[in-house]
Amino acid sequence: MVPIQMHHHGGSCPKLDQGKEVYIEKIKIMIDVAKVNTISVMMMEVPCCHGLLNLVKLAMIDSERVVPVKKNVVGIDGNIQIEEWAKM
Repeated sequence: MVPIQMHHHGGSCPKLDQGKEVYIEKIKIMIDVAKVNTISVMMMEVPCCHGLLNLVKLAMIDSERVVPVKKNVVGIDGNIQIEEWAKM
């Protein structure tokens, strides 16, 4: 698994509101050039984190390949709330 670093600068995930093209392109490179077999998206249960999965979906649309995506949601208590294959 290759982590994509998202840096929080205040507000509700501003990196997902602007400049997302950079992250989409990085994910596309992981899919098409690095030829990853799966992508695991780890996010917190808070609503602003669900944009991470959307970035992967957007990257998959423009990619040459389709790979399975695992969605992992961590609750505010630190426990895994959801662990499932995402519908792309």
